[in-house]
Amino acid sequence: MRSVAAFVFAAFATLAMPTARAEAADPLAESYQLQTSNDTAGAVKAMRKAVDAAPGVYFLRLRLAYLASLTGDYAVAAERRAAQQVGAGQQPR
Repeated sequence: MRSVAAFVFAAFATLAMPTARAEAADPLAESYQLQTSNDTAGAVKAMRKAVDAAPGVYFLRLRLAYLASLTGDYAVAAERRAAQQVGAGQQPR
């Protein structure tokens, strides 16, 4: 009986492991998770990883600037203000 219980536990533990790795591999999802748990500084670090991985994605830079402004880092938040000033004829890339 103990071996069956150990097998069932090991099977469920194995199924849960890829999900945990997938969440850790997605810095955008991690930033939302950290922000929800009131760890804004951690969310900023996660977003920096996301921006480093895909520097040309507008949304990632905008979210980084937003999170940085919540921590009081207004140098990064200046990017957010610049993004808001993009003219109607210019679309961010």
